[in-house]
Amino acid sequence: MLLNEIFDRPLPYKLVSGGSGVDKFEFTTTSGILITVNVFKIRNFRQTGVDLSDSGIGFDFQNQSVDGDKEGITGTGDEFEVFATVLAIIEKSLVKHDPKLVAFGAHEDNRQDLYDKMIKVMQRKYAYELLDKPPVMFPLGTSKYYVLRKT
Repeated sequence: MLLNEIFDRPLPYKLVSGGSGVDKFEFTTTSGILITVNVFKIRNFRQTGVDLSDSGIGFDFQNQSVDGDKEGITGTGDEFEVFATVLAIIEKSLVKHDPKLVAFGAHEDNRQDLYDKMIKVMQRKYAYELLDKPPVMFPLGTSKYYVLRKT
């Protein structure tokens, strides 16, 4: 499967709330799992030598299963449709906010290849570079951090 084919079939999604620095989107997988995606402004973020205060966005997404909120996509069915939809939401947010910084954490080691592919799309289409030194802003339990800066 080619890189552009992995993310070319997002599911329908909707903005369910916005404002106050957070946009909340929802979509339902083909297996019937509700996924929420939060896109939020990053405030007071400082990276060594780079001041990116009030100019970045972060995002997270949760599986709203019957067991309660779960970070990530394990147990949602098709990981490609989930990542395609999350990427479509992120791309919409990149166009809306034009952030200097995009940051997020991966909670699932077994999905890091998909995160890496998503990063490549963001780098190629939106001119972001991956920073090698992540900040200390992510919660414990996050297994990999991604911070991208607009070039």
